[in-house]
Amino acid sequence: MIRHIFMASMKPNVEAHVVDEAIAELQTFEGKISGMSGLVVQRNLGWFNKKIDIVLTADFVDKAAWDAFINHPQHAAIVEKYMPLYDASSIATAQVAL
Repeated sequence: MIRHIFMASMKPNVEAHVVDEAIAELQTFEGKISGMSGLVVQRNLGWFNKKIDIVLTADFVDKAAWDAFINHPQHAAIVEKYMPLYDASSIATAQVAL
């Protein structure tokens, strides 16, 4: 089992509703990728790091399932739409074995 973690902040001029839209679009992956489970996409509560806006975690049965998510056309469209709005220096991603 693999857990994928993504965290990022939006640029300062990005409005709150855009953050909500990005979260909603990412949440639509639930049930769409074979081998993907446990998808969570939410706003950071900011208890420790107030700078991070969006946190995504998703579990995959193997790397092939993770690859299917990363290379999915819908994921590519979301990346194209929202990546320019992220503060590039804030983006952190990791994959860990469970």
